[in-house]
Amino acid sequence: MRPPEPPIRTVLLAAIAAVLAIVWLARSFEIETGELTGFFLMSLAVVAGIAVMAALTVSITKLIRPRRRQDRSMKNRSIRGA
Repeated sequence: MRPPEPPIRTVLLAAIAAVLAIVWLARSFEIETGELTGFFLMSLAVVAGIAVMAALTVSITKLIRPRRRQDRSMKNRSIRGA
């Protein structure tokens, strides 16, 4: 049995619909295209910043976690007298 294919067409249609809705709202509220582009770039920067912070947090956690396990095993050895 083949694994299901990703819904590329659905995602693409949803993205196009979202872009068209944003353009329609911008025109109805008389927002300039440059201002709309600025809003988009700012939100993109915020999302990218959050993604970078999450990646750094995961990386630091993975670097620290093995050291904790080694420290615990050394503490157990010193308690046992080995």
